[in-house]
Amino acid sequence: MTVLLNNLKRIFLKPINIILMIVVPIVLNLFFISINNAEQLYEIGVIDLDQSELTKSIVEEIKIAANTHDYEDDIDVINSDLLNSNINMAVRFPENYAQDMIDGKCPKVEIFAIEENTDSIPLTMLIASFGTNCGEIGKLCDGDEDKFYDVVEDYLDGTFKAEYGNFDLSKGEKIDRAVNSLGYLAMGMMFLMSFATTLLLEDKVTRVYSRLLTTPTTRASYLLQHLLSYIIVAAVQVVLIISLLPVIMDGELSFGDSFGVTIQVMLVTLLFATACIAIGLTISRFSKNNVVAGAFVGLVNLPVLMLGGCMWPRDLMPEWLQKVGDYVPTTWFLKAAEEVLYENGMGAAWKELALMGGLAVILVTVSFVVETDDKC
Repeated sequence: MTVLLNNLKRIFLKPINIILMIVVPIVLNLFFISINNAEQLYEIGVIDLDQSELTKSIVEEIKIAANTHDYEDDIDVINSDLLNSNINMAVRFPENYAQDMIDGKCPKVEIFAIEENTDSIPLTMLIASFGTNCGEIGKLCDGDEDKFYDVVEDYLDGTFKAEYGNFDLSKGEKIDRAVNSLGYLAMGMMFLMSFATTLLLEDKVTRVYSRLLTTPTTRASYLLQHLLSYIIVAAVQVVLIISLLPVIMDGELSFGDSFGVTIQVMLVTLLFATACIAIGLTISRFSKNNVVAGAFVGLVNLPVLMLGGCMWPRDLMPEWLQKVGDYVPTTWFLKAAEEVLYENGMGAAWKELALMGGLAVILVTVSFVVETDDKC
């Protein structure tokens, strides 16, 4: 057990290793999730062809929830600003809007938008329901303008003065956030490859392994203790991060609605970490020095993280790149984690788990069986 304990000391006593394994994944999660949670004021273009007391009151109330921008009745300009994301949506009040309301005719407000999201949907529904309700008020007031405006004023106070906020995240959105978080964690997992490469190469360069051969320690025992030390480090990393992040994020992030699901997420993550370790062991076994090993780690690390969807959604990539990404362990990891988070159980992710486990077994076997020129 000497090699195992020595490896643990070499890893945990270096602050840079702790930063890469624990601090970096946590900081990445805090940064990106805080950006996603930042309250974004909606930008709305207003075309008011009526210029009545009613439409002006509506626009003033909309300003509570959004920034408004006055527009002329030019659809081309509106479409251009929508396409360029200068505004998120536009609202067009037709001529005689207020009078038609008073007469109980329920005139329609035109809404222009390219794509709705959780911010635009409540505001769109609010404006639509306002038109319907004001039309009903007009019918009840039987054309009495003063009475109409008195009732509408009360209605505005009760409707628009309500607190405006984003909808709570749906289960699917919570799981998407958890999967994205695991993608950032995967970056930390991939750094384990560097640990595996660095420590083995240090032993090769300093002839530590050669000296160990003169002791009862066998080559198989030496490599096995290296492997176990990295798995222990990975287990510590996985448990700490998956346990701490939901607490640090104060409920904004969850790795499962139950303890059982969280444990399954940890097991899936640990299996992925084992695959990363196996890749690192293989690189170290067939590298002559740190320069060669570093080149190989770079060639493997970044493409695997990018193609697997750890740095950005895979949907943003061309279809042919997505197909290439189907064959990298990060894709298998995130797909398996998603199945578990949807409470489908680890059995639903058997294919991805088998691929990660198979990759780890093959690479570890190659690392243990194949001898290099230096007999390490």
